[in-house]
Amino acid sequence: RFDRLFWRRLWALARPFWFSEEKGKGRSLLAVLLVLGAMTIALSAYFTFILRDSTQALVNKDPRKFYHEIELFFAWFVAMVPVAAYYPWLIGRLTIVWREWMTRQFIALGFGHRSFYRMSLSGQVDNPDQRISEDINGFAGGTQIFFLIVLGAIVTALTFFGILWSISPFLS
Repeated sequence: RFDRLFWRRLWALARPFWFSEEKGKGRSLLAVLLVLGAMTIALSAYFTFILRDSTQALVNKDPRKFYHEIELFFAWFVAMVPVAAYYPWLIGRLTIVWREWMTRQFIALGFGHRSFYRMSLSGQVDNPDQRISEDINGFAGGTQIFFLIVLGAIVTALTFFGILWSISPFLS
C-alpha cells in the first residue's frame, strides 16, 4: 500500500544517502539523469512534429519539404542516440554509488558489536552479508527507477497534453 507510512519509511531509508558524504556524486548523477530525461521527452515531442511535417510533405507531394524533414530526422537521430545510450548507463552508475554507500552503512550497523558472530552461532540466517547486499541493490535500483518512471510519465503527459492543446483549435 502506498499510504503515509510507506512514504515515511521510504524517505527514512533513502534520505541518509542524499545527505551523506556521497551526496555530491549522487545529486550530480541525479541532476544529469533529470536533464537527460527532459531531453528525451523534448526530443520525442519534436519527433512528432517531424513525423507530421514529413507526412504532410508526402501528402502534398512536396519533395523539397520531404527531404528537409529527412535531414531533420537524421539530426534528431544524432541527438537522440547519445541521450538514449547514456541514460541507462547513468541509472546503473547511480544505483552502484547508492548501493555501495548503503551496503557500507548497513554492514557497519548490522555487524558491529560482534553481531555477525552471534548470527552465525544462531544458524538462523545464511549469508547475511549477501542478503543485505541483494536487498539493498533491489531497494536502490527499484526506488530510483520508480521515481524516474513516475516523474518521466508525468512530464511526458504534460508535454503531449500541451502539444494536443496547441493543435486543438485546428481540429474544430
